[in-house]
Amino acid sequence: MQYASVLRQISSRLQRINGIQHSFKVEDFVMPTDHENTLLISECGQDADLAICLQRDLLHELSGLSFPQDFSLQVFPRVSLLVEELSHFHFYCVNATEHRKISALEMEVQAEVDKFSFALDCLEELNLKNLEDQVFGILFDQLNLGDWVRDEERSRYQEAHQIARAFCRKLLRTEEDRAKMIQEYYRLPSEARFNPK
Repeated sequence: MQYASVLRQISSRLQRINGIQHSFKVEDFVMPTDHENTLLISECGQDADLAICLQRDLLHELSGLSFPQDFSLQVFPRVSLLVEELSHFHFYCVNATEHRKISALEMEVQAEVDKFSFALDCLEELNLKNLEDQVFGILFDQLNLGDWVRDEERSRYQEAHQIARAFCRKLLRTEEDRAKMIQEYYRLPSEARFNPK
């Protein structure tokens, strides 16, 4: 798998940012597809089968990148597609191992937060914090949905976008320890996540 390296890089960065601990390796769950990026989950009692579906052309396009060195505002929209599905995978795995039920809305909110925090982390390492507002704009000025999003799912994505936008704006403007805020947010129950103070 020539794309395993970029997936491991993104995955390990997300795990560090969020303080994630589980034993599953993303590359063991990736299934290249022609059209869709999604996390497929099939639950049966206490067991679950997972597949991280990622578009072949996306994997091919990004397979040679290394982060944070190759992070840029131009590549960010495409990289964020990978970040989103890996975020879903990690969020599901962490909560499943803790026997905590989560909603599709929670997963979408966390993915939006993870895309932003991934970018902030790369910018900080590159000493390019002056681009943080532009990254915020790319993610939150306008909601962009893939062709595969069904009409009945659009309201969930819109709600997730607004919830994550509020938290990420707070994160962007804070003088507090961002890493601590991000890790605390990751562990919040849904009520607190959906109604930030």
